[in-house]
Amino acid sequence: MQGAQTESRFRGIGRYTMALVKEMARQRGEHEIILALNAAYPETIEPIRAAFGGLLPFDAIRVFEVAGPVGGHDSANDARRNAAEVMLEAFYASFDPDVIFIPALFEGIVGAAVTSVHAFQTTIPTVVTLHDLIPLIHRDIYLQDTAVSSYGQDWCMSIC
Repeated sequence: MQGAQTESRFRGIGRYTMALVKEMARQRGEHEIILALNAAYPETIEPIRAAFGGLLPFDAIRVFEVAGPVGGHDSANDARRNAAEVMLEAFYASFDPDVIFIPALFEGIVGAAVTSVHAFQTTIPTVVTLHDLIPLIHRDIYLQDTAVSSYGQDWCMSIC
């Protein structure tokens, strides 16, 4: 749900994340859906809880916390970010899910978002939505910063 928590929440990614996950909650039938929210964005937690109030039980919205800073734009954060990715996936695994859905994988270049695929576990099927691949197509414009470019490549490799 971090796409609905970061600065992306004010743009298309945030709107798409909320709309898609709300509809999944509406259509869940007997399936359990658990939302994971990042404690580093405290101003977003109650509004998201309220948005899902009639769709999911209160305890289906869980909050995780990791040590920061973790922004991928700064290599000084690499060890913390790597540890945070493992901790996040362990948090997901603690729900014993049938599947993990990451509605916005490309978060965390700056800020406190943490996303990963298979940093901790490889047995739970993981589905991601990829938004805005224009920076990968126009690297010369959007990915001139080596750290940002490397971080984007790491994301892409994690889902291959």
